[in-house]
Amino acid sequence: MANSDVLVQRTIDSNLRYSLSKTKTKAELGTSLTPIVQLCLSGTRDITDLEDALGDLLKVLERDSPLVCWITYLISEANKEDGSLYQAEKLALESLSSREKVYGEESTEVIVCLDLLYNILLQLQEYERASNHFIRSTQIKITHGFALFSTVVEDALEFCRGLKAGKQYTLGVKVMMQLKQLISAGNNTQDDSRDVASAKIYSTLAELLGTEGQYSQQVVVYEELLSLYKNSKHNFDSKEIISAHESIIQTYGKLQRYSFTRPHIDSLIKMVLKTAGVRSNESIQVFKIVGTTLLNQADEDSSSRLCDRIDGVRYLLCSMLIKKELDGMIDDFEEKVGSNKKRSLREIVEEVLYNNKPLTKN
Repeated sequence: MANSDVLVQRTIDSNLRYSLSKTKTKAELGTSLTPIVQLCLSGTRDITDLEDALGDLLKVLERDSPLVCWITYLISEANKEDGSLYQAEKLALESLSSREKVYGEESTEVIVCLDLLYNILLQLQEYERASNHFIRSTQIKITHGFALFSTVVEDALEFCRGLKAGKQYTLGVKVMMQLKQLISAGNNTQDDSRDVASAKIYSTLAELLGTEGQYSQQVVVYEELLSLYKNSKHNFDSKEIISAHESIIQTYGKLQRYSFTRPHIDSLIKMVLKTAGVRSNESIQVFKIVGTTLLNQADEDSSSRLCDRIDGVRYLLCSMLIKKELDGMIDDFEEKVGSNKKRSLREIVEEVLYNNKPLTKN
C-alpha cells in the first residue's frame, strides 16, 4: 500500500467516531471520506473545491471532528492567500474552536491554528488581538517543549517586525517583555540555546524601549544583557560585550546619569585594548564614543567636570590619531562637540591643554 493510501486510511480511521450516522459501516464512511481526504492531501488552494468538499463532509461528520478542522484550516489559508482576510479569520476561528475540543487547548494542532490566526490579524492590523494569539501560541510551545528556543525567538522577531511596520512600538515592548519571562521560566531541557535566545530578546526589547524614549527601562535591559553575556556558558563574541557596554554608556548619557558611566567606560576600554588592540577600528569607535560621552558630562555641573573634559579630549584625540595612522585621514577638528554643540574640539583643546592659546593650523 502506498504511503498516501496509508495516510488516507489513517485519517478515515481517526474520524470514524465522529460519524453523524451510527448505522454506516466503516467501508461506507470510507467511500464518502476518501475523495475529500485525497483533495486535502493534494495541496490544492482552490477555494470552491475545498468549500464544496466541506459541505459534503458536514453531511457525514460532526463539525467538531479532525477532518473538518483540517479542511476548514485549508480554506482559511486559501482565503488568506487570496486576500479575503475577514473570511480567513472567520474560518481560522472556527477551526481553532473545533481543534480545542478535539485535540485539547494546549495541543500542537491548536498551535498551528493560532499561528495562522495571528498572521491573518497582523495583515488586518488587528495588532492587540494578533499579539494575544501569538503569546498564547508561544506559551504552549515553551511550556510543553514543542519548539526550540531558537525557533521561538525567530518567530518572535518576525512578529515584532510586523508590529514595528505598524508603528506598534508600545505593544512590541509588551510582547517582548512577556516573551522574556516565558523563556526565563521555560523548562525545555533539550535545548541549550536559551541564553542566545534571551540575548536576542533583550536586544530587541532594548531597541523598542529606545524608540519609545523609555531610557530608564532601556538601560536596565542593557545591564541584564551585559550580565547575560558575562555569565553565560555560551561563548559570546567579545564584540557583543563591547556593544553592550557602549549601549549602556550612551543610554546613561541620555538620562544624564553620568556617574554611572565611569565603571563601564573603564571596562570597555580595557576590553577593546585586550581584544582588538590600540590600532584598530574597534578602538577608534570606542574612544570616540567615550570621548563624546565625557565631553557631554563635562557640560554638566559636577565635581568631576574638569577631569571629564580632559579625559574626553584625550580619548577623542586618540581616536583621531589612530584613524590617521590606519587610514591616513583625520576627523574634522572644527566639529562642534559637547552636549550643547557650541564649541569645536579645537577650542576645547586650546582651553584645556594650551591655556587658551590658539593651536597652529599645521
